[in-house]
Amino acid sequence: MASLVLGIVGLTGLMIVVTFVVSPLAWYFGAVARREAQRDEQRWAPSGAATAGLVMGAIGTVLLIGGTVVLVGLAVLSALVAGTDTGYGG
Repeated sequence: MASLVLGIVGLTGLMIVVTFVVSPLAWYFGAVARREAQRDEQRWAPSGAATAGLVMGAIGTVLLIGGTVVLVGLAVLSALVAGTDTGYGG
């Protein structure tokens, strides 16, 4: 259940500082919960919440990495353009 909650928070809070921690944690907790359910089937029933948290954590992490790459690329591009600006009258 924790992985589901963290996955939701990670996807809805995209590009907020909390997402840097929450999405990978959702991915981890979802994987741990699924592994535990497979090991001890009498104690833990397979849960869709663990799978959903795992998937949302993975998606949030991929989006986070993609967004970070885009932001870094824009910063580099901005620095390059600012460095080559000649001003008025070319």
